[in-house]
Amino acid sequence: MQNYEKNLRQTTKRQIFFNNFLGGVAWGIGSALGAAIFVLILGYMFSKINIIPVVGSFVAQVQEVVQQKQTPQPAPTR
Repeated sequence: MQNYEKNLRQTTKRQIFFNNFLGGVAWGIGSALGAAIFVLILGYMFSKINIIPVVGSFVAQVQEVVQQKQTPQPAPTR
């Protein structure tokens, strides 16, 4: 216990910041890689069960609606 307290006192704020920064970077990279692998596996599974054409037509319909809503509307007259 005394050895732990001695090491704790010797740890500077700079070391704590650096260790936490490295831990955060590693966590972020790991999360991004994990999410990419998860999406890759889902995409592969969906391609095998032929759900992508259904999703593709749905996305096309959504794009069409969005494009219709983006057409300039006439300004209201007073």
